[in-house]
Amino acid sequence: LVVGLVLWHLAGLRGERVGLVLCVGRCKPFGIGRKAVERGLRELESAGLIRVERGSGRCARVDLIG
Repeated sequence: LVVGLVLWHLAGLRGERVGLVLCVGRCKPFGIGRKAVERGLRELESAGLIRVERGSGRCARVDLIG
């Protein structure tokens, strides 16, 4: 839930729902660790709410679907 809220917040700041860059550093102020970010992205993706593009050692690029 918290990762979804961070994504929604980023989308509101940018005014777009595609190409959101989610780094662990952006989640730390919300008290979310690396493992929680990874788990949250997997859960949201499996629910069909987001599409994630991952790269080794890179921040995830996320598109909001639902």
